[in-house]
Amino acid sequence: MVAIKASRAFTGRTRIAKVEGAYHGGYDYAEVSQTPRPENWGSLDRPNNVPLVHGTPDSSLESVVIIPFNDVDRALAILDENAADLAGVVLDPMPHRVGLNPVEPEFLEAIRTWTRKNGSLLVLDEVITFRSTYGGLQMRYGVEADLTAMGKMIGGGFPVGAVAGRADVMDVMDPNGSNYVFPHSGTFSANPSQHGGGPCRNEGLRRTSRGTAQWLDQSSTPGHLRSGQSHRSQGLRHRRWIDRTDSHEGSSSQKLP
Repeated sequence: MVAIKASRAFTGRTRIAKVEGAYHGGYDYAEVSQTPRPENWGSLDRPNNVPLVHGTPDSSLESVVIIPFNDVDRALAILDENAADLAGVVLDPMPHRVGLNPVEPEFLEAIRTWTRKNGSLLVLDEVITFRSTYGGLQMRYGVEADLTAMGKMIGGGFPVGAVAGRADVMDVMDPNGSNYVFPHSGTFSANPSQHGGGPCRNEGLRRTSRGTAQWLDQSSTPGHLRSGQSHRSQGLRHRRWIDRTDSHEGSSSQKLP
């Protein structure tokens, strides 16, 4: 939620783009097309904006652009049509609601290039994937996001969330800065237990990150899909994604870069 608001505040634009089926928390805009079904998800070329919760305002649906996962051509075509209005593209590098499959390097790089070219921000949701290695999955892909959302991992397992990113983007939340256009505070801010757990976690992961990366490279990606298998996410069969991966030559199993 904070990352989306910061993207809007920095760019002055109102709309965001996200992957169909991806989960990014309990926020009207982030929930759009989180659990679409065959009867309402539309075509791959133009996925529908499907509300998760009954009563979601139409204005929330209209503020989100839905793109298919790991489909460079279709995703860029949709983004191009909405380029002038997009504050940012929100992407989970291994979305667990879309089969826990890692983003293809070509897809991530294409989105990164597109956002830079069109004045939008790349927002990576690393709430889950930040635990994969010291700098999150973006470090392994060699891509640096404009904003990154993180979760309990930075607090050593305590319930905490944070957003980090480019200094000029983060300045929109700095009351002492020259571009303070996003006042931000909250009752869950500055919790000493959470902040104490974070440094302990960081030091431990700093020492073990090399071994963790080696283990991931040698292991199958958790939750990866093989040809002929189907995936259900809260009753949703992501046939559109599986059909596309099944058409690949050779094995459709994916591993991290």
